[in-house]
Amino acid sequence: MKPYFPAPRVLTALLLVAAGCRKGAPPAPPPPGSPRPPASIAAETAVSSGELGPVDREHASLIDRAPSCEIEHHGRLLDLGVEASSPWTNFRLAMPAPDDVVTRDGTTYLEVSSRNLSYEVWLNQPQERLRVSVRGRAGTARRIQVSIDGKRLGVVRLPEGEPKIFDLPELTSDTEAGLHRIDVAFGGTPRGAHGPLAELDWLRISGSDDRRGDEGYAAPTLSDIVQNVALGNVPRRALALRAPTTVRCFVRPVTGTSLRVALGFWGAGRGAAEIVARREGAAPVTLETHKVAGGESSSWTQLDVDLSRFAGEPVALELRAVDTSRGGRIAFGDPELVQRGNPPPGVSKARAVVVVLLSAVEQARMPPWGPTGALGTLGTIARDGAAFSRYRAPSTASSAVLATLLTGLSPRAHGVEAPMLKLPPTLRTLARLVKEANGSAAFFSGVPTSFAPFGFDTSWDTFETFSPVKDIAATEPLSRAAAWLGRELEERPLQRHFLVVHARGAHPPWDVSREDAQRLKPPEYTGAIEPRRAGVILGALRARAGRGKKLTDDDWTRLNELGEAALAKQDAGIGEIVHALKKAGIWDSALFVVMGDVASGGGPDLPFDPAGPLTEDRLAAPLLVKFPGGALRGQEVSEPVTAKDVAATLARALDLGAPEFPATIDLVERAATGAAVERTAQHATLPGRYATRIGPWLLRGELGVRPRLCALDVDPACAVDAFEERSIAARAAWLATLLGEDTRVPKELGTAQRTAVELDPETRAALVVWGDIPP
Repeated sequence: MKPYFPAPRVLTALLLVAAGCRKGAPPAPPPPGSPRPPASIAAETAVSSGELGPVDREHASLIDRAPSCEIEHHGRLLDLGVEASSPWTNFRLAMPAPDDVVTRDGTTYLEVSSRNLSYEVWLNQPQERLRVSVRGRAGTARRIQVSIDGKRLGVVRLPEGEPKIFDLPELTSDTEAGLHRIDVAFGGTPRGAHGPLAELDWLRISGSDDRRGDEGYAAPTLSDIVQNVALGNVPRRALALRAPTTVRCFVRPVTGTSLRVALGFWGAGRGAAEIVARREGAAPVTLETHKVAGGESSSWTQLDVDLSRFAGEPVALELRAVDTSRGGRIAFGDPELVQRGNPPPGVSKARAVVVVLLSAVEQARMPPWGPTGALGTLGTIARDGAAFSRYRAPSTASSAVLATLLTGLSPRAHGVEAPMLKLPPTLRTLARLVKEANGSAAFFSGVPTSFAPFGFDTSWDTFETFSPVKDIAATEPLSRAAAWLGRELEERPLQRHFLVVHARGAHPPWDVSREDAQRLKPPEYTGAIEPRRAGVILGALRARAGRGKKLTDDDWTRLNELGEAALAKQDAGIGEIVHALKKAGIWDSALFVVMGDVASGGGPDLPFDPAGPLTEDRLAAPLLVKFPGGALRGQEVSEPVTAKDVAATLARALDLGAPEFPATIDLVERAATGAAVERTAQHATLPGRYATRIGPWLLRGELGVRPRLCALDVDPACAVDAFEERSIAARAAWLATLLGEDTRVPKELGTAQRTAVELDPETRAALVVWGDIPP
């Protein structure tokens, strides 16, 4: 097969899981004059002239994501000769072995250097007498062995010389539908031999019913089916399929999402095509059935298939060539998911952008999710702004969350994945971009994990930290921030101003006197949780092995009471910043964000873990935003949003230019129905671990281990693993996880290299009091 060049983003994400593969030389660009991927010339002309009304505001090409789609043609095919051969490779997100994809005589092969390869393959139907066929040739290895779910199919001799198709012996027992593991092992290598073990083109899994097409079998590899097709003098990038072939892609449509595709027949003769949608627990839905004709008079038939009925559900979208004349193919031209209509308004520009990041605060502590009580300022912000009830943090490490807010990058990309990792100074943060735009920026922190040793001190005009070791009020960072902002607005009223405060929130040590603590619940409390030393005590408990790590009910009650008392004082400090904006007359035009970094977490685990488990009670942090011009005033937004969306909102409000920032949709756009073409996947990570949420579906696991899947709407405790039972949701969530694991950094934002924190004595002492380091 000829080389296939997938879109860079998709290829990069899939390369992370290509077991036994590493990236070879970069592919050459398509030849000059190749048809470009967008929709038809006729359609674009009609849009530009106003004939079709509103233009597409979002689109996602199914051809670009083809490496992650499944291909069936007389069985399942794995295209090993493409670097992104299979996203189902033992659920790894790294490349463990130095195998290459090479090109010989116009055909690409997997050049195998590892003695063992493994792939996970879904079968949608039970199979009788399963067989594995492979196309390839020998290297230094002479034999190949294949097993399915640990059942050995047999050993065959690898063909020498020209690549050939060879079959492994059939599996005599029936194979059920679901996920199956295919292990490939190589042997017979002479002692002292050097060089690749073998070169493999593709691998096919077929049942007895599939083998009717064995004679003259033409594998539908990506380079074979992705073609430039011109019908009626209109060129398109197409999926060109012989019958019977199905390309199955997993999508997450929202209200207003449509599949736009041009249908035609490439070659002489006729054919029949179908578009089918599969979803969990329901029969397949045939969306379109069409007969098409080829020849000199062939042309494209434009289809616009509404997918709104599947909004909120993961869907397997199938493009099928049901029947074709000999030598001809069904062509699905420029298949895309689109959102049409006028784009929703984004966030307005603001002269002042303020972010108050509160540590260890749950939604239930803050209005509108909880009572206003003593939190008058937060109540005002909730009334004047919007509450994002489906916000989810990207990590349970607070420094990772802050790094994402300042860079717009995921923790995997910016490198601050764990508590003791430093933000790389080579990254261009929001603070640096503000400075480059002649604005002013300041950072005030009372949280040790954002002190200077953690790399957050770069590019600010003012950077001040306040150690919990010292006898300083928890409100001091907020008061100093308010004073700075007041001076800036008075002295430089026309500049843009960016202010970030990382406050203690509900995290110990609490700024509560011993006398005030004695009046809190429970009465006559005699436990170990007290205002100044609670962090040290919890850190010591966390460091213990075995027993003695749980808190009593009275401990939890006192802990929550102290957190609420401390938060009430900081509410007054936030009020000082609001007052500075109102005094300058720009409250209405300012962007003001109050959010949690990571929630404290509930029992039975100890709270305030610096890198706690990726559970929803820790990731579901509060997010309140008062937008310029009163946008979304008083609304509770139920659309899922991420820290990258918050970062994009900050960048756009500061008028820093979207091209320099990786996130492309801000919070105002997210709140509008149909702002995106697919439902947001909320991806959270720690080193070696991940938790991806799509609506009610939660996929979490460790790298290299089959993950667990649950539906939180019916199983909030995630007690039942539905990974194999709910195959469509499982595949959609895993593919979303791969994209969330993209580690690339846009070149405009610099480079990121993981660097460990070097603690000075003062910061080390602060982290002991904070509870992150045991005493």
